[in-house]
Amino acid sequence: MEAMIALVTLSIIGVGSGVGLQALAKSSSVVEDRLWASQQLISQTEQLRAVPYASLVSGSATTDPDRDGNTYVLSYNVREIDPANPTATLAASGLKEITVTITLSTSPATYRSVMTWVYQ
Repeated sequence: MEAMIALVTLSIIGVGSGVGLQALAKSSSVVEDRLWASQQLISQTEQLRAVPYASLVSGSATTDPDRDGNTYVLSYNVREIDPANPTATLAASGLKEITVTITLSTSPATYRSVMTWVYQ
């Protein structure tokens, strides 16, 4: 009887350990995906910040497939904004807002997004 109780206890501990390790492995993958997406966003943002102010316009770019074979689309929206009221558009204000978004090409949902401002 004692052997049976010990066996059941060890089985429960074994299953719990397996589930815990599986969750740990999966969360590591999610963290890697988020890190990769953040690197793509930062890289695209820095490339746009290097473009001359007058040439800075909206557009998009497709990334190379990442490690899981998915293709992502980096889109960037550029608009001139009013420095006194950043939600309003003001032509020739000397301030542009850049929003870079990464989406999975097979899904319309936004994966990640980052925004910055560029002064003339």
